[in-house]
Amino acid sequence: MVGKIYRNFKGSFYIVLMLATDTVTNGQVVVYQNMITKQSYTRPQSEFNDLKKLSDGKLVKRFTCISDRNESKIIGRCEECTAVIRSEDEIERSGVYECFACGQRSVKETMQA
Repeated sequence: MVGKIYRNFKGSFYIVLMLATDTVTNGQVVVYQNMITKQSYTRPQSEFNDLKKLSDGKLVKRFTCISDRNESKIIGRCEECTAVIRSEDEIERSGVYECFACGQRSVKETMQA
């Protein structure tokens, strides 16, 4: 879970920074950060992994894992939102990258390190 990237049911992207213990309940909490705003949050781990009931009654995952930091390598930062860009080798060969956080397309030579 730690280091993985998740999309919440509203469409925002977060990276899990760590697991921690709540000092009041002794329960596990997830410490996660919005990949655009860099704002950090905590949520009980059971709630993080739970389903969310939408206004239409449909149940959806509150957070869905979309990427694993260990499966790809850092190739730079998005010029638009500064999110870390990671790539598999087959994508890297094309030289054009799309930020999954904001959709900005960048050419490797112009990306920030």
